[in-house]
Amino acid sequence: MEDLDLRAFFYQKLRNKDIYFYYQDRYRTWKWSFSEILSLSLKFSSFLKASGLKKGDRIMLKAPGNPHWIIVFLGCIMSGTPLVPLDNKSDESFIKMIIGTVKPSLFIYADADEGSSKKRKGIHKYGVKSISIENIHDSISSQPELDYKKIKVTDDDILEIIFTSGTTSTPKGVTLTYGNIQANLSMALPVIGKWKRFFRFISNSKILSIVPLSHMYGQVVGLFIPASIGLSVFFTHSMEPGDIVRIIRKERIIALSALPQQLKIIKDHIVDKYRLDSESFKKIYEKYKRKRWWVRYIRFLPVHLRIGMSFLGIISGGAHMKEEVDEFYRTLAFGIFQGYGLTETAPLLTLFDPSKNRAGSVGSFLDNKNVKIENGELYVRGSFVTPGYYGDDRKTKEVFKNGWFRTGDAVEVDSSGNVFLRGRKDDLIVKGSGLNVYPADIAERFREHEGVRDCAVLGMESERGTMIIAVLLLKDRNLEKSKIEEIIDMVNSGLNAYQKVDDYLIWEGEDFPRTSTMNIRKRDILDIIKKSGDSKRISSYKRDKSREDLFDVISSIKKTRGKKNREASLEKDLGMDSLDMISFSSEIEKRYGIETSRLEITSETKIKDIEEMLKNPSEKAFRLPFYDFAYNRLFILLRTAFQFLIFPFVRMLYRTKIEGRENICHIETPSSFISNHVSVMDSLVILYTLPLKIRKRIAVVMSTGHHFSSYFGKKGNIVKRLIEALGFYLFISLFINVIPLSRIFGFDQVFKNIGTAVDRGWNILIFPEGAVTTDGRISRFEPGIGIISRDMKVPVVPMRIDGLYNILRNGLLPLGHLPRIPLIRVAIGKQQYFNKGEYKEIAGKLYDIIQKELKPGK
Repeated sequence: MEDLDLRAFFYQKLRNKDIYFYYQDRYRTWKWSFSEILSLSLKFSSFLKASGLKKGDRIMLKAPGNPHWIIVFLGCIMSGTPLVPLDNKSDESFIKMIIGTVKPSLFIYADADEGSSKKRKGIHKYGVKSISIENIHDSISSQPELDYKKIKVTDDDILEIIFTSGTTSTPKGVTLTYGNIQANLSMALPVIGKWKRFFRFISNSKILSIVPLSHMYGQVVGLFIPASIGLSVFFTHSMEPGDIVRIIRKERIIALSALPQQLKIIKDHIVDKYRLDSESFKKIYEKYKRKRWWVRYIRFLPVHLRIGMSFLGIISGGAHMKEEVDEFYRTLAFGIFQGYGLTETAPLLTLFDPSKNRAGSVGSFLDNKNVKIENGELYVRGSFVTPGYYGDDRKTKEVFKNGWFRTGDAVEVDSSGNVFLRGRKDDLIVKGSGLNVYPADIAERFREHEGVRDCAVLGMESERGTMIIAVLLLKDRNLEKSKIEEIIDMVNSGLNAYQKVDDYLIWEGEDFPRTSTMNIRKRDILDIIKKSGDSKRISSYKRDKSREDLFDVISSIKKTRGKKNREASLEKDLGMDSLDMISFSSEIEKRYGIETSRLEITSETKIKDIEEMLKNPSEKAFRLPFYDFAYNRLFILLRTAFQFLIFPFVRMLYRTKIEGRENICHIETPSSFISNHVSVMDSLVILYTLPLKIRKRIAVVMSTGHHFSSYFGKKGNIVKRLIEALGFYLFISLFINVIPLSRIFGFDQVFKNIGTAVDRGWNILIFPEGAVTTDGRISRFEPGIGIISRDMKVPVVPMRIDGLYNILRNGLLPLGHLPRIPLIRVAIGKQQYFNKGEYKEIAGKLYDIIQKELKPGK
């Protein structure tokens, strides 16, 4: 294959307007076509030039992987500006160290949610010019597209510097040139082209990537491969396995690119969620795992239906995939596409070719001429290998031997050219007898046991010589010592004499310390063991979640006064509003690993009740559903027709005076319409105020507390639930498209449903007070409207209703009094935009508009 020009490659491959980069944040899904990303990246290149940056000036980027990240990355490539990408979880000391090493001219960072100003102050104190990645679009919108051909870039110019993070050693900055990546991509393209046939039958094929873009593997699966074969790419902010599976199903994902440890977590979720650990399923699994692919596919079709029928397989790399994980996905008839390489090799050394490679291997070498194996360790050379570590000649010399780069990986190659990883050469345990022991082989045996979540096998020196120590991360932390030793004996019985485990330790942390690519930091584990002495309980990482104080969780969200009272309720005693409840739910899920949809937490729930729920969570998760039927064309037509039918009857109840109608003549949609909440008739009054083109595509956020509690809560007898579902909810939906709002199943799901409706182009009607007024006055708005307007980027149209309060209570029919047909005034304000500010601040501004600017007489 002729030499590849990386910039010309991207300029050609990203001109397509029908292939997209998607990003799902907490509530909405955004998309940009390949051509839009290309245009924005060229504008970003011009922005860099206009900002005074010269070719060779370094840019540091610390942000989560999403299309904005791609814009910065491509913009740097096109302009010849070296990029220094950092993992988004990098701590302050690491950032300072890297700044001191590379001396960047610009720092691009990700803004925070609430409290973003604090993070910005932390970034400014580094003394580096900085901008938020979220504001890049505004910064570059007026810039022209750069003609990249006018900027000369050579193969030896630095494209990026990727630092490895570590707590026990100085990070190494791997220098990668244009020539490195061009050479590597040229080798990989022929194999990547073969993958395309697996995806060509599905229109708008999407690959879901959950690998950090700050690492070369993330760039390969998130940009290089999709650009090469024309795949849309889906990024998400959530790494929760339940969310990943839901995205695969909902977005019709065809392939998931993930790290092996992430795949294990998702596997465990699928097993638990769909009860694949039952004895009956295990028997079927064992019976069918050696059958032909199509036989397994038919037998395990129910699993495919649950996960998603479009989902074909997995692209894995970054580390060795455990045998049990590989076997699980293959047995269920999902394809496995693996690759292997290092950051220093830009990065691919092998790729899996479905037409010839053996299951369990990482494929074949892309360049057999430039690889060799000495004493079981892989060495490579060639134009795809890094020239060295940035500013560190000593470390560079250490890893090169007569022009060959020492990978540090132990590999084996069979007669057919299949490459198998055997672990890190540095991890190799050499017994006193001179025999080599690969820890990965032993750890794999422990992971096969159902009681073991993960295992790290270490070699430790003692008076008796080199000992093999198994550090176990158990599923049940209260497992009896005798049961643990049964596991040790069982594993040892299947090992060779020189492989047998001499001793074990129990890791009591939530997880092992890991790198950003989810590899276990064995050096950190050794340090902890040395500090804790010869103990079977590693106290330095001890964290018993069952005893964690919920007040510590609450204090991380807001300040509370008084003593810790477990009789305190969340809203009345602790003062938690809807926003606090969202944050509280999120923290519960992070710290306890339990979906809050399995806990019936309301604003009235007491702390002691939550503690009990955490000990015995419900087996079922309760989520407010998003009903697709209400958004299809037929139902829209029916609803519009019904609204016209009841309109004359509604108009008999009141007269209407509308002010500010001109403010909605040319508004941007989708938009959120908000109003004060004075009556149960508010929704109808607002709907009949709006023109048809808006009214027929509007969804009303409505509480389920009074009318749908049995149906949505799945409580009570089936007859009552059926009456609510068909006789009330469906009836209401014929007149008003309802987005259910509940204080029981979590506000977070409500906002996700709102985001889904907005993504489909629907307007939202919401009453930010949260409840109907009890005295006719307008109450302060809850901060949730700030989430919709700022985070979801939905403009707001403020409205105010006057004259509707109490008309039902005072009587509309002429019984004992003259007929009353009250005059209802509806005032419409100008559309508002909020791109910044805290949620409560935005809610306050909207309250002031409705309370002061739209009141009668103004």
